[in-house]
Amino acid sequence: MVMNQNNRIKLFFIGLIFLLQGTLFSGEGKLGDSPDGSRHPAVHKIKLMDHDSSIIHLYEQPLLPFSTEMTCGACHNYQSIRSGWHFNAGSAGNDGRNSQPWIYSNPKTLTQIPLSYRNWDGTFTPEEIGMSVFKFTQLFNRHHPGGSVGEQEKFWDKNNIFRWNVSGKVEVNCLVCHDVDPANDRSQYARQLKKQNFRWAPASTVSFADVNGSAKDMPDHYDIYYGLAPDESKFIPPGIDYDKNMFNEKDEVFFDVTRNIPNKNCYFCHSSMIVDKKRSEFWQHGEDVHLKRGMNCVDCHRNGLDHQMVRGYPNEYRDRNSPELYAFSCAGCHFPNKNDQNISHNNHGQIPQHKGLPPIHFDRLSCTACHSGEIPESESFFTKTSMAHALGTHGINKADSTLPHIITPVFQKDDNGKISPVNMVWPSFWGWKNDGNISPMNQDGYESIVKNVLSELPLNINGSWPVIEENQISDILTLFASQKSESTPVFVSGGKVYVQDSNGLRSLDNPIADPYAWPIAHNVRPATMALGSGGCTDCHSVDLPFYTGIITVDSPLKTDDAMMVDFHSKNLFAAQVFSNAFIFRPWLKGIIYLSVGLILSILALFLINGLGKWIESTQLDEN
Repeated sequence: MVMNQNNRIKLFFIGLIFLLQGTLFSGEGKLGDSPDGSRHPAVHKIKLMDHDSSIIHLYEQPLLPFSTEMTCGACHNYQSIRSGWHFNAGSAGNDGRNSQPWIYSNPKTLTQIPLSYRNWDGTFTPEEIGMSVFKFTQLFNRHHPGGSVGEQEKFWDKNNIFRWNVSGKVEVNCLVCHDVDPANDRSQYARQLKKQNFRWAPASTVSFADVNGSAKDMPDHYDIYYGLAPDESKFIPPGIDYDKNMFNEKDEVFFDVTRNIPNKNCYFCHSSMIVDKKRSEFWQHGEDVHLKRGMNCVDCHRNGLDHQMVRGYPNEYRDRNSPELYAFSCAGCHFPNKNDQNISHNNHGQIPQHKGLPPIHFDRLSCTACHSGEIPESESFFTKTSMAHALGTHGINKADSTLPHIITPVFQKDDNGKISPVNMVWPSFWGWKNDGNISPMNQDGYESIVKNVLSELPLNINGSWPVIEENQISDILTLFASQKSESTPVFVSGGKVYVQDSNGLRSLDNPIADPYAWPIAHNVRPATMALGSGGCTDCHSVDLPFYTGIITVDSPLKTDDAMMVDFHSKNLFAAQVFSNAFIFRPWLKGIIYLSVGLILSILALFLINGLGKWIESTQLDEN
């Protein structure tokens, strides 16, 4: 039966009392936010509450999904948690150094563009390409723990306001990280987002609930409290079924959650794989040395109640004005007692010796340059990541060359002037040029035109770029120009900006075509596998990848590849001259040893000769 209004009002107040009790009886903050000192995990046997702060009872119809804000927030300060690093994109604040963006890619429109709601140079906001917050949430929240722009109405676009009412907001999904139930199915979260079942998505992952139906198939005026599809609809409305055996007589459910998050929960969003034909098997790839020695991700990437996750990069303690964060960087852990650290005594790692390594390396190279990422080879690799390629979800293209194409490793100078390894993506998009400024086109403005021109091209089933000729780019740009005469249409791809004029298609240099790069932190290699462990010529050689490695310049158009030295030293000749010195270094050492031996021999002869004359003169004086 459908719940009447009086019962709903009554349950609302019951739920409100339950929600407030975490604050009223905790003494300080909410009940779950002030630990009493016990290291034993708390048992979370709790009542489920829906988005209206009403307790969920199995006899109600229709059944509603539980809300993490109301259920978890009954004992934990949800408002403080939602300000954390994973949930605060789009909000004003310090976004720190560049990190992995979301990458929108579509081989049918020759598009590959890095997106972010953070203020990172080289990325674009979804709005700049005409992507609404609703569409962004549906596409990319599959590997995101909720919150952010999908939860706050101030970010929602007015055109989709009715869809938000049907789908619901995307709350912070506490279970993504904290649920250790082996039956928790995070791929279900991604599936529900595709169906626009935003308010049902967190509940779909737990073992005691099944979500069915699709909000996407419902009209804008659909009422979730009525719970039935319109008479004319043949589709199933979104709904949820709970396993009644999991509820006790108090309508409580047990959640197997932990404060200490295991590595496997991080892996769903933070996995990556190198595309390498020589190492096609999983066991042929390495693992981070810290994990191999028993550490957990959260040993370094810690956070408090505010969930401001420690990212661990060198300047983070300055960016956040928190000297104690220095201890969680490479140098802070392995070279302790600097920068007024204030952290527990057990956060210090093994102190490396770096015997024979000239100190200039610490001025010119980051720790990760020698210890992190893939060891460079003659040609760069493609890498696939959870965020970019939807790893771990159903129905994805598993081909090695599917878009987006992320290039790794590339050595590039960072903001501190040190050479560091990075991942790199080359943007490819259609844009408008006005007075030297270039901005991306709106999706609605280019998709149909590009698809029509390229309609006869065979698309690669591996999800990679189609084979494109310059005349096809010219045709597309000509069609764009006929629609908007006050701006010049351009195609940005492969590090170039292409424009069409009376002389045909020509390319321009512009910073907007530069690749977007973000630092590589993991996997960390031990000293025996670090660059330089085999001697100076691991890097300082005329033909080794540190200088001459080929970096793929990714584009649907045929382009020339780049060389590693272009990204960090810029001068191959100078680098090769310097490297040549290391070929003769063993000879130089021999010459030095020989010279020192000769000098010592001559000094010894002078000493012996002088000593003999001194003895002779002494004997003459005695006589």
